Amino acid sequence: MYSNYDRSTVLLVGFDPLMQKRLHEYIMQTSSASDIEIMALPDDRSAIDTHFKTDVFYNIIFINTDLDSTPVDALCRTISHQFIGSMILVSDYENDVLHSCVDHGATIVLRKESLSKYSVKDAMLAAKHNFDLRLRLKLAERRFSDMVSNTSDWLWEIDLDLNYVYFHIGNKNQGMYNSFQGEKFYKSFLPDEEYRIQRLFKKLFKDPQPFQSEEFWGRDLTGKICWSVSGVPVYDLEGRFVGYRGISRNISAEKDSQNQVYWLGNHDPITGLFNQTRFYSELSRVVQNLRKYEREGVLAIIDIDQFKLINSQYNNEVGDRYLVHIGNILKKFIRQGDIVSRITSDKFSVMMPEISVDEAKVILDNLVKEVAENKMSHRNVKIAATISVGLVGFPEHGINSSELVRKAEVATTRAKEKGRNRIHVFNPEEHNDSTIAKSLEMIDFISDCLENDRLVLYYQPIVLLSDTNHVARYEVLMRMIDRQGNIVPPAELIQAAEDFGMHTKIDTEVATKAIEQAKRWYHEEGKRVVLAINLSGLTFDDDELIAKLGFMVKNANLPKGTIVFEITETAALRDLSKAQNAIADLKRHGCYFALDDFGTGYSSFHYVKNLDVDFIKIDGSFIRNITNSSEDHVFVKALYNVANEMKIKTIAEMVEDLPTAEMLNDIGIDYAQGYYFGKPKPTLVD
Repeated sequence: MYSNYDRSTVLLVGFDPLMQKRLHEYIMQTSSASDIEIMALPDDRSAIDTHFKTDVFYNIIFINTDLDSTPVDALCRTISHQFIGSMILVSDYENDVLHSCVDHGATIVLRKESLSKYSVKDAMLAAKHNFDLRLRLKLAERRFSDMVSNTSDWLWEIDLDLNYVYFHIGNKNQGMYNSFQGEKFYKSFLPDEEYRIQRLFKKLFKDPQPFQSEEFWGRDLTGKICWSVSGVPVYDLEGRFVGYRGISRNISAEKDSQNQVYWLGNHDPITGLFNQTRFYSELSRVVQNLRKYEREGVLAIIDIDQFKLINSQYNNEVGDRYLVHIGNILKKFIRQGDIVSRITSDKFSVMMPEISVDEAKVILDNLVKEVAENKMSHRNVKIAATISVGLVGFPEHGINSSELVRKAEVATTRAKEKGRNRIHVFNPEEHNDSTIAKSLEMIDFISDCLENDRLVLYYQPIVLLSDTNHVARYEVLMRMIDRQGNIVPPAELIQAAEDFGMHTKIDTEVATKAIEQAKRWYHEEGKRVVLAINLSGLTFDDDELIAKLGFMVKNANLPKGTIVFEITETAALRDLSKAQNAIADLKRHGCYFALDDFGTGYSSFHYVKNLDVDFIKIDGSFIRNITNSSEDHVFVKALYNVANEMKIKTIAEMVEDLPTAEMLNDIGIDYAQGYYFGKPKPTLVD
């Protein structure tokens, strides 16, 4: 439409031939003939209506206000609405029609009696300037409209009564209910939000300030929607505060993402039940409420008997399906208000507030029977397992979360010891049993050491057999210190840690300290010390912890191979697929891997080819007597040959004397570790 804007095009509407001739002469005198084009329309309604229905554009339109065929104010309204051109009225007198024309954009009026080439020239210059401003404004409005029409944002302005003065919604599919001029602002949101909105603006109207990101829920054409509302005060030309204008941004997708992150942080992704983190949080809350209102309750810990056999016999996917199967049975048996969680790879918990131990035992007895009888189908095979359940009551067996968990674990262990597929209620008399009492004492001691930084690192050298003066790396071992400063033998702690699921916490603390120490040695002292860090099976099953370890190694910025993680054959075979993924994840950060206690498992040769390890550590049971046992010699030689063919380095454990070291060197073993080369110490061997 505006393609010929730079060339002056003029339309004369409704003038008699004599006046048309005069105007033509005056217009031509304002510019060269090549820069201007003049057209004329007679005072004929049909001709005028037909002409303005076409796609026409003129810089300037002269209009005779004495038209007989057409209401001149209606014509001005059409021209203004269609933005056809800038209007100059030619009139003999002033009347209401003339005022109406001015209201519709005809801002320049020429008197017929004072018509001259000078007045026409001035009028045309003013009209051209006026039209130029209007055109820029029109284009700016169109640009603004195009932009907001392609966003989901909602623009609004309200007065001091919270009535709409203006609104615009970009995405028409998100049309807000009750959004029209004169309606109350809060009517566009859910009824529950009315009070919050009124309270917000009551405060803002007293002290006008910009506000940002207030969240209110509304409803669009597809359902519920969350708006992030921001606004600024509006003032009139005299500086009086008259309301607010702002923007409302659709953040429903962001809210969904936040909810998803929150869900993942609190739920087990396989079963959809609460995870271990949420379990401890909920347990603390429930215990606090029971204590406050002097009510009783029950905590049950449920262990799937020999769950690892399902993973071994079938695969991880089938194992995951069985976990879901158990989770569904649990949800069917619990009461409304009970809380079910999956707390480790094969353990669940149930918190049952306001119930006695005897009442809970009835429910859980039926649960044990249901699990044993309700088999899961897989490819025409019925997969069956049983559960062992440990039960403790609040407050009779404990009054705080950690105590209840420890005693429930003890009860679960007793249920398994008595033959599995049963419930065992914690018996206070068992607390006097020396084994149980000692285990609980050890768990308390471990927790106290972790909380008060009394876990220290010891280092045992691993040497290169071809040059035993060269320490290739150190295995990191942990020691704990009692309150009197004495070192507690680790053998006393390891079994208790395994029985009560404390290994992951210990592994995390040891790995954190070791990686930080390697970082200090390398970046502050300029020496690279290779450290081998042990990981338990439970730790290796923890995806979140594996990711955390990778993050720590990456941030330490150490040379490749400075950190070696050692995993036992048993740990790797708990879940081969998960072990492969964990190894791959940590290797991406430059870590190496060693398979510890190699040779003790029945499937060592079969599985080593499926694990991307850099070293195998031959179990000490094959090394201690190798100089006197031809069978051990043959077996170790065979292990070496397999590893050598696979380009995997070998490490012999428990090397106690020189003849053993020499024989291992003759076989071809690469590295050795044992008391002959050095005992674990809190400092490095020089």
